[in-house]
Amino acid sequence: MEGAGDPDVSSEAPRQPTIQGARLQTGEEGEEIIVVVGHEGFFPHCILMEARAMKGAGREGVYHRRSKSRWPKEGATETVQMGESYVVVFHEDPHPSANVADPRKTPYSVLCVEAITVRAVEAHVEGTPKPSP
Repeated sequence: MEGAGDPDVSSEAPRQPTIQGARLQTGEEGEEIIVVVGHEGFFPHCILMEARAMKGAGREGVYHRRSKSRWPKEGATETVQMGESYVVVFHEDPHPSANVADPRKTPYSVLCVEAITVRAVEAHVEGTPKPSP
C-alpha cells in the first residue's frame, strides 16, 4: 500500500486545539483573564475579543484591527507551558488609551489558533455575560 511506511502520511484525522477553560478573575495586579489551551504539540496564539467583534471577525478576519480587544495591557500577556497545556494570562490595562468594554458587563470570547496548522477554536470567557444569539 503506497504511503503506509511514509512518516509524513497519516490516516489519523488532524487534532483540533482545545480550550480547556477561560475565566475572568481578580489577580494580584487587577483583573485578568486566564485561558488554558490543550496544545497537542503546537504553540497557540490566543486573541481576546468582545463577543460582538467575534461575530464580525467572520467578515473582516480575526486579525482586523477592530477584532482584538484593547482590554488587556499591551505586551503584558503571558503564555506558559504547563504539562500538556498552555496557560495564557491576559492582564487588564489599568490605564487604557481608549474606551474599553468592561468584561463584567460585556461578553468576551477568546480565539486560539495553532501557530503552525492555523486550526482555531473559540470559547466564551466565564465571568463575563453570555452573548446573545
